[in-house]
Amino acid sequence: MKKISYLLLAATVVFFTACANTSDSGGGSVNSQSFPENTTSYTLPKDCNRIDFPASYAGKKAYVIYTNTSAISQLNTEDGVNSSIANSAEEETPDSLPSMKIYKGVIDMGDGFYRDEVQFNYPDLSEFKNNSRSAGIYASYNSDLTGDLSVGATKPFWVTSEGGQNTDSTQKTFTLKANGTHCRIWAYNNNTSVVNVDDDIFNWSSLANAIDDSYNKITAICGSNAYNGGTLQISATSATKLEVLVYDLFHDATSSQTGGVFGYFKSYDFNTNAGITAYNTATGENNPITSNECQNVHIDSYFLKKDFEVTPNKKTVQSTLIHEYQHLLNYCNKSTNYQTWFTEMLSMSVEELFQSQLYLSDSESPKNRFNINFGKPYNGFYNWPDSTDSNVYYAYANAYAFGAYLMRNYGGVRLIHEIATNPYVNGSAITEALHAVGYTNETFESVLSKFGMVYINTRKTDNSLYKSLSETYSGTIYNLTAIDLSAVPDSAYIFKVYDTTAEFLLDWNTNLYTAENNWGKLNSNNKYCILGPRIFKPGYKLIEPIQGYGFVVYFVGNIPAGGASFNVRHQSNLTMTIVVK
Repeated sequence: MKKISYLLLAATVVFFTACANTSDSGGGSVNSQSFPENTTSYTLPKDCNRIDFPASYAGKKAYVIYTNTSAISQLNTEDGVNSSIANSAEEETPDSLPSMKIYKGVIDMGDGFYRDEVQFNYPDLSEFKNNSRSAGIYASYNSDLTGDLSVGATKPFWVTSEGGQNTDSTQKTFTLKANGTHCRIWAYNNNTSVVNVDDDIFNWSSLANAIDDSYNKITAICGSNAYNGGTLQISATSATKLEVLVYDLFHDATSSQTGGVFGYFKSYDFNTNAGITAYNTATGENNPITSNECQNVHIDSYFLKKDFEVTPNKKTVQSTLIHEYQHLLNYCNKSTNYQTWFTEMLSMSVEELFQSQLYLSDSESPKNRFNINFGKPYNGFYNWPDSTDSNVYYAYANAYAFGAYLMRNYGGVRLIHEIATNPYVNGSAITEALHAVGYTNETFESVLSKFGMVYINTRKTDNSLYKSLSETYSGTIYNLTAIDLSAVPDSAYIFKVYDTTAEFLLDWNTNLYTAENNWGKLNSNNKYCILGPRIFKPGYKLIEPIQGYGFVVYFVGNIPAGGASFNVRHQSNLTMTIVVK
């Protein structure tokens, strides 16, 4: 007699029952699938209603991962109701010059500091749709920036308005501070009462040398900065220098500043000045903007000063430069519209690749985002929120976690190179990259369906983040350290802290599964934490929808001796992956 369990969607109860009848609970025919021997995960086909386990799997723990591999938000209920919420990124845009949004968003870096992030919408220009980026006529690069320039030269650049609005409306004169092989660093004093860019603390030559040192490494991974746009975009070659504009972004520096934007890349600086508009959040209107008509990134002088004040110099701004330059290289190497999650995942992945080279701690790297932001994997990363929405933090964290998972399990640095440089975007780029590095049986959807295993294999190396990597690529050694999502108290990876006097403690303790009753006392204030990710117990109904590219993990139970079968009710469009451990 086989023991049979009902493996239902999260709105229903999962339980074991002794039963001799192997037909499905509805009286229909059984489409049985065998869990493959010597494997730890199996994604069920849509019509499967029973999964049979080998007898050798007796005693192993069984989990189910529900993954939304589509763009449509879905409720994790038995009837699989789909909401009508679609990603706005898929809405059609006019075949004309775009209205581009630029958001002043910040990411908590801990210790009262914030970094990054300006979200941008990739221009959906008609030239791109017609594949005419290699047309014969290109707009001119900024003529003020051609030829050799000496330190001390002055040139005008358009910058973010000092009132903190989201449109470019101010032209300021910058002074060339350093002239590197691959970059030029320009500075403008717009807040001398707090940060004076003429102070000796700004070691401009060392910053230029650092950018030069990383230039060849970044382009080897993410592609050339050569760019041949259509008639409405600038042209550039691999010899074109990166213009680094240093000033007090948004004019918000104060002597006690604890937050702000470290830097950003503006895609519309690749366009000519004719007719481009940007969205002004203050007025709700599209206002004319102006382009610098060059390849540049914007860096905050206040946070750069903070880096130089530490001995030896901190490298958080250099990490920002790498992040933003990757955005720029995406723009140069992809000839069609890509989604925000795609370029952010790549930028954060490249940041982590350079973490050890920049001598940054985990709290100064994208890993910092795990501490509060990876607790809602069901928020996914497809539907990228406005940066005024706190859910944007979950989007960043989940996109970074996916990139970290891909690097550690499916090809390391070479995989990132293939994703960044092949002619595809979004999920298609990942599928093609997987095939290029030898994972010919995998696709974006298949690896996404197993992404939730990082919540299960917190201290195993099979499909997990708990895996280190040391790889030499194009002559440079890149190191990735193992990420332990079941870390001890006071680490960055604790997800929830509860006061034992709160009523919801019992509720959470009931609905969360931990393999070793993993509730630990955090401190003498009688607070407790769950060590590791949230894995739900059977029967818990998740009332929040699983957003695009999100997942949720449930514990089913231990597989009984003598072999077992699970009856499956799979009525939604969510992907169901069975994991044994």
